[in-house]
Amino acid sequence: MAINAVIIIGWEPPSTRFRPFSISLPPPLFPIGGYPLIFHHIKALSNLSADLKNVFLMGSYDEKKFRPFLDYARTMFNFKIHYLQEEIPNNSAGALFFFKEQIQVDQPKFLFVMHCDICSSFPLHEMLKAHQSRQDKEATLLTVMCVNQPSRAARSEGFGRFIYDPKTWQVLHFTDHAPTFSPNQATSCGIYLYTVAQLYTEPSYTDFSDKYARILSISKDDHQERSLAKYFNEFANQFKINTCTEQISMRDLLAPMSESRGRAHIYVIDQQKHFWHQIQKTKQLLSAQDTYLKYYQQVDRHILTQPSSIIPEDQIVGLVCIHPTAEVHPGARIGPNVTIGAHARVADGARIINSIILEDCVVQPHAVVINSIIGWSSVIGSWTRVEGLLNKSDSTSPRNATTKMMLGASDDQSTMTQQLLEGEGDMEGFYHSITGKPTCQEIYRVLKNGVTTIGGGVFIEPELHLRNVVVLPFKRVNESSYHQIIV
Repeated sequence: MAINAVIIIGWEPPSTRFRPFSISLPPPLFPIGGYPLIFHHIKALSNLSADLKNVFLMGSYDEKKFRPFLDYARTMFNFKIHYLQEEIPNNSAGALFFFKEQIQVDQPKFLFVMHCDICSSFPLHEMLKAHQSRQDKEATLLTVMCVNQPSRAARSEGFGRFIYDPKTWQVLHFTDHAPTFSPNQATSCGIYLYTVAQLYTEPSYTDFSDKYARILSISKDDHQERSLAKYFNEFANQFKINTCTEQISMRDLLAPMSESRGRAHIYVIDQQKHFWHQIQKTKQLLSAQDTYLKYYQQVDRHILTQPSSIIPEDQIVGLVCIHPTAEVHPGARIGPNVTIGAHARVADGARIINSIILEDCVVQPHAVVINSIIGWSSVIGSWTRVEGLLNKSDSTSPRNATTKMMLGASDDQSTMTQQLLEGEGDMEGFYHSITGKPTCQEIYRVLKNGVTTIGGGVFIEPELHLRNVVVLPFKRVNESSYHQIIV
């Protein structure tokens, strides 16, 4: 029984996701728990043993950006790993049919399709068993991994929601964004399992390959005409630009199945044993890292850094992952929830808590890094303190209420602040504190986005204090900053 898998990694140009790090690195390759994000997907797929034959990374990024990772992954796993480069963005579902000959190599019986921007324990074995058990009784084409989220605080839009029959787990209806949450509604985890023989013969899907080719043709004509219009600028108005607005989304695959009873089912993960959440913003990277480190402590401890003669036990607090080539002084103290990348150097007296230190960073003597992500080749000066604010604790701790009392805001402002703190607001990002008198909205931004991010190649001079800041790459910071974007 052969199995193939497709991991949808997205497209260029990158969105604001994981900024400022995504400026130089595709988000799927950002290291979480010491390994690139999509490594955790591939490692979970490897647990399917000899049945797994091929894994395809599918996206519109230049393959050169993924070549080092592909070379590394191919040495780690026994199955084949390929890259399928999409020509047009926002059409990954159509690419499943455009590349159907490549995807069907080795004649797989089942096909896993996974989004890359998720953190999960990936109970793929259980999902496969549930799918196979239904195959014996009815012609099930699709099983979707889902999670029940009855709590409003824990709820995520995920990758759409399904109304299902609680007795049979059959999908009754699919929606991208449901305004309300009903008891028989589950959130898609972005992991799908198809029966290959039915996927590429399903009548509802027969025209997807031709439609994708048509979109591709129009998009290429559009690109050529735009290039000509740019070259002959004075005659630009004479060129008719073919802007293709057609897309083939996952909704186009899921919606028809919700109308065909018995063709699609859901598999709801046991949240007592497994975990899942989306990774959409930079601030979620640290919580994802903490989740993965705790998970690997149970299933694969060799990934974690264990006390040894080189790194004594009293130097490590909690779970950490330190690259073998990193240099950590015996007088430094690391953890909990810390990863340190290759060739990084941590000097005497340094303290690192709940942070990600990327490759070639230097943390000088007695520097403190808390709740932060430090970009490649950055330098944290001696006696400098770099810290962020913890999102989870800030949103639930008594200090949150104290902050609201200190504002002395009007009733309207208090209501706004309360809604924002509960996740009702739509404001995102760090703020520029110009006036020195933060409003309710500005206080919210501090509490809601509490991870300090330092871009690559940044030099922070000694004896400074950076709190809740974003520093863009290749900057020299020579003064303390609070709640600022340093550009």
